[in-house]
Amino acid sequence: MKKSIFIFILLLLFSISGFSQCWQSISSGDNHSIAIKTNGSLWSWGSNGFGALGTGIPSSLTPQQVGSDRDWKFISAGLLQNLAIKNDGSLWGWGYNGKGQLGDGTNVNRTFPIRIGTETDWKFVSTTGSGHSAGIKTDGTLWTWGENLVGTLGNGNNTNTNAPGKVGTETDWKEVYTGNTYTIALKTDGTIWTWGNNNDGQLGVGNSVSSSNKPLKVGTANNWVKISGGWGQGYAINTAGQLWAWGYNGLGSLGDGTKITRFTPIRIGTDSDWEAISSFEYHCIGIKTNGKIWTWGFNFYGQLGDSTKLDKTIPTLIKGNNWKIISAGRSHSAAINNLGDLWDWGSNINGQLGNGTSGNTFIAPVTIACPTTVGIFSNSVKNDKIIFPNPTQNSFKIRNIDTPKSLKIMNIQGILLNEINSNLDGEISISNFPSGIYFILIEDQENHLYSTKLIKQ
Repeated sequence: MKKSIFIFILLLLFSISGFSQCWQSISSGDNHSIAIKTNGSLWSWGSNGFGALGTGIPSSLTPQQVGSDRDWKFISAGLLQNLAIKNDGSLWGWGYNGKGQLGDGTNVNRTFPIRIGTETDWKFVSTTGSGHSAGIKTDGTLWTWGENLVGTLGNGNNTNTNAPGKVGTETDWKEVYTGNTYTIALKTDGTIWTWGNNNDGQLGVGNSVSSSNKPLKVGTANNWVKISGGWGQGYAINTAGQLWAWGYNGLGSLGDGTKITRFTPIRIGTDSDWEAISSFEYHCIGIKTNGKIWTWGFNFYGQLGDSTKLDKTIPTLIKGNNWKIISAGRSHSAAINNLGDLWDWGSNINGQLGNGTSGNTFIAPVTIACPTTVGIFSNSVKNDKIIFPNPTQNSFKIRNIDTPKSLKIMNIQGILLNEINSNLDGEISISNFPSGIYFILIEDQENHLYSTKLIKQ
């Protein structure tokens, strides 16, 4: 039996520890987050308002699997809604749909993922704004849907639509991002195009245009390789690794050292090693070719992750190395490193950081344990009701196990902290343990193994 326990612990370690290559991609929304694991499964956590989690259960402080499929490929979290693409190219959506932003032909909110149309050629999708969405198909065509009051769909009119509609006839679209009331897109020829509202200069075409319901070219450059759109600002990286930004800057969101709104692109700093950028509302995250992350802009909730709550008008380095994936939410942020570890920081009022707590703010990155699913261990039973109270402060008891023989307490890295082999019918003290998440492994007299997660407050 010792051998089976050893194998179990190895499996547990592999499943919950940071070196498990657990997380593949992350997208941060308003009060929730969604992510894909390396096995293709989809997970969500935070507030489940309007069905944003896609799980059909109440809000969750830790990652919960969305369905059982393991063929998810691409995700985009919005204010209260989400879109995702599977390996077969099919498009799916769930959450708030009052403005038709899911694209399923209705304005009905969806508690679980629902397929959008029957096409199997979707390649890229974005719903990071509040009321509209956009996507690109494998043939390079651009499609938009949802709210269109100021021309955010770019189809030449200002009429809302709850199903994807084609924008123009071009077949050379590469990336697209939906801001709050505008859209920014990149073509394969290296040009940037924008449309929608321009009240804060977010179109990047000067201040003579108040809005446009058709795509407008930003400048004359044709060497852009990466773009991102915030609430009222745009960002782009060119082939030289230079970072440029434009639009609203009242909170330092552009990173140019001022709070002056820019109606045309301005270069940010002098560095030439920017690799990727991500923005949602009024802050931005950038990653350089050396794997380091820089953040700037609004920081009231600690979403910059620099251990302060002070706004920053220039890019500020945060801790950590070897980062490869970044995602800015409305008031929180996330990143994945080369080991597949997921880290979150910022507002956690609805548990959107996924670390088992809520109501507090984390001004520096905290790691999120890799979740496990029921039945992945052949010689164990995962049962969340085998201990109580949970969460707890100083102690807990075992229940629903008639003859417990041993109990092991491990941290989220899978390191064994304590093993108890007697007096398991009474209170089990954890008063000397710091607050956090732990994993409990119990073996009974018949050599059955039970595992659960324990939260110490």
